[in-house]
Amino acid sequence: MNKIVQSFSRTSTPYDNAVAEAFFSALKKEELYRTNFKSEREFFECVDAYMVFYNTKRPHGTLAYKTPEKFEIIFLNK
Repeated sequence: MNKIVQSFSRTSTPYDNAVAEAFFSALKKEELYRTNFKSEREFFECVDAYMVFYNTKRPHGTLAYKTPEKFEIIFLNK
């Protein structure tokens, strides 16, 4: 077999997976809770579009208000 083990944060310890927790929190607050989807396809398209927005257009305070894309470019060019 592949010997893959699913990873979970420890109970009451969201810091184990803080990046994913932050992304899903923002996705829900900024997009999903504000939208009434007419279809499953519309939902998936919305999530895909938000992921692009989150990584290429949305500044992040923890990254000195740069987008993840911009921060990675700067980091890789050092």
